[in-house]
Amino acid sequence: AALDAARALGLKIYFNQSAPAAARVDTAELEALFDKYKAVHEPTKILAEGVGQLCEDLEVDPSDVSVLVMAYEMGAQRMCEFTRDEFVTGLASMGVDSLDALKGRLPTMRDSLASKDVFREVYLFAFGFSLDEPGQRVLQCEVAVAMWRLLFARHSWGHTGAWC
Repeated sequence: AALDAARALGLKIYFNQSAPAAARVDTAELEALFDKYKAVHEPTKILAEGVGQLCEDLEVDPSDVSVLVMAYEMGAQRMCEFTRDEFVTGLASMGVDSLDALKGRLPTMRDSLASKDVFREVYLFAFGFSLDEPGQRVLQCEVAVAMWRLLFARHSWGHTGAWC
C-alpha cells in the first residue's frame, strides 16, 4: 500500500510539474464546465454523449490515448463516464480550470507514456477502467484488443499485431 501511494504521488508530481499551483484553480469554472457536459437524465455524471462533446470541444479524437491518460489522471472509475467529483477534483489536481488549459495539457499527457513508470500505471489502470460491471474480472476480447492497440500504438513492440 505504501509503495502504491508513493507511485501515485510520483505520477502526480510528474503530471503536475508544469501545472500552476492548485490554489489558482477556479473550481467554480470547473463546476460550470462539468454542467456543460453532464447528462440530462443523470446530472451527477458526464456520460458517453458528454464525453464525446468534451472531446469534440478539445479537438481530440475520443480514441486518442491522451483521453485515456486524462481519465487516469482524473481518477475515473468507468469508461465514457466522469462523476462530478472525478471531473472537478481531477482537473483541479492537474492545475486545469478551463477547456483551453486542458487542451494545452493533452500533448503532455500523450507524451508522458514514453516514461516506463507512467506507461505501466496507465496500462494497469486501463484494465479496471475497461471493465463493464463492478466485480467483473475478465475483459471482453474486443475491448482488450482495442486497449492494447491504443496503448501499444506509440511503442515499438513488434508483436502487437500478432498478439492482437
